[in-house]
Amino acid sequence: MNDKGNCESCGRKIQNTVFDKCMYCGEVLPKHQIFSENEKETILANQKQAELDEAKVSKSKSNNHFGRDGGVFYLGGDSGGSCD
Repeated sequence: MNDKGNCESCGRKIQNTVFDKCMYCGEVLPKHQIFSENEKETILANQKQAELDEAKVSKSKSNNHFGRDGGVFYLGGDSGGSCD
C-alpha cells in the first residue's frame, strides 16, 4: 500500500484504513493523505483475506488433538472431588 506519511496533527504514521481520519487522534486527514477508492477496495480485500487465513489457521489448530510429543490431549477436567 502507499505510504501516506504521518498525521499532520499528531505525527503518527497514517495506517492502511478505509477511514478518512487518523486512527490515533481522530483528525480528518488532508486530501493528499486519504486513500483513493481503489486503494480502499484493496485494503478491504486484504483484510478479508487475512480474516479467512486466520480462520483456516484457527480451524486447523482446533482439529489438532495431539500434543507436541504425539500424545492425545485429554480435554476433560478433574475437579478432584468425588462423584458420590
